[in-house]
Amino acid sequence: MISFKQYLNKLVAERYVVLWGREGQKGDYEEALVDDDQFIKALNYLKTDKTSLEDVKKLIIQSGFNEASVKSILHIVYSFNNPTNFFEALKRKMPMSELLNCGNVTTYVAEKYNLDIELVRELLLYQAPTVPVTGKTEAFIMLFVEGATKGTRKKEKKPVNAGELAPKAEIGGDIVIGSEKYEIKGTGARIKANKPGYGSSERAVDVFEKNLRQLMSRAGINEPFTAADLSITSKNYGFADKIAPSLLQSKKVQFKQIVQLHYSWITELYTNDSVSSSLNLTEWITQSLDKNTGQFIRGVFEKNYFNFALKYYAMIDSFNAIVLISTKGGSMGKIASLTRDQITSGDIPNTITYDGLPSLTRKAGMAAFFQIKLPGTAPTAQ
Repeated sequence: MISFKQYLNKLVAERYVVLWGREGQKGDYEEALVDDDQFIKALNYLKTDKTSLEDVKKLIIQSGFNEASVKSILHIVYSFNNPTNFFEALKRKMPMSELLNCGNVTTYVAEKYNLDIELVRELLLYQAPTVPVTGKTEAFIMLFVEGATKGTRKKEKKPVNAGELAPKAEIGGDIVIGSEKYEIKGTGARIKANKPGYGSSERAVDVFEKNLRQLMSRAGINEPFTAADLSITSKNYGFADKIAPSLLQSKKVQFKQIVQLHYSWITELYTNDSVSSSLNLTEWITQSLDKNTGQFIRGVFEKNYFNFALKYYAMIDSFNAIVLISTKGGSMGKIASLTRDQITSGDIPNTITYDGLPSLTRKAGMAAFFQIKLPGTAPTAQ
């Protein structure tokens, strides 16, 4: 993807006639017609001496990139003027603490290393062809942060028990710096670990529908609804919430059964029962419901559900901190983080928030889990 500025440049691009031949050659030179982009890349490459280029390649590889990644990174860098500024940046990387406290990584890195802001943005969105793929923002951190390398992920040998953290020897973060592991998230990222402990939205909706129909039958309520009506959003808590007062008024359904109704579908999404139990799932659902109506207390449910999802994530996966970097719009480069201790203690600052309630439909897939964002940034299209 190119920026609007680059697009305009292409519209009015100059064309160059390039002549070349061997040193000392007599006679006609070879000739080629090239555009701006080709000319700048070729000129920047030719102006870099071979020794310096080999040193740069070694520096990039030391950060955990492969040969294919080195070529694609240099291809981006050579598209902009003064590539030597980038080469110098590789020799004086910053500590992670500096990046985490800079406010906006694109403007900060551009100013610190005297780089073209468009180059910095391209590197922020760059995905390296490693195995597994190094995603957006991860490669950027590996390039500019001292000691940052790609984390490794190994197959888990045993489930995580209640109160335990995921074993550090088994699973690494997206980025590792010494013994510190960081989960790096871009715009639209979900709070879900890539390991056992999570179920499917299809199963969750099926269980929700089945159990609600049983409660309605017990209460003698025969009001039609479909699985799609069970969807819960920040604006509409869905059919189950709507019918809850009638269930309680029937005197045949108790409040604790409505709590259990919601417990049933949540535990189909978050399937490690011992972890859910240690996080007091039943208690926070109870606190989120009005005891007189059985309906969710607006605002309370969302907050409790999000905090539960974050804590569950921290219990299931192994990381020291979550780092969120905006990758879209005017907020591109804005950065915030949450440490494991902040999450597990429940002392969660408003540096990272959720982008509405997750989708509760049979085909939701990843959308069934919380999408995080930076406060003040635009919502992400679902």
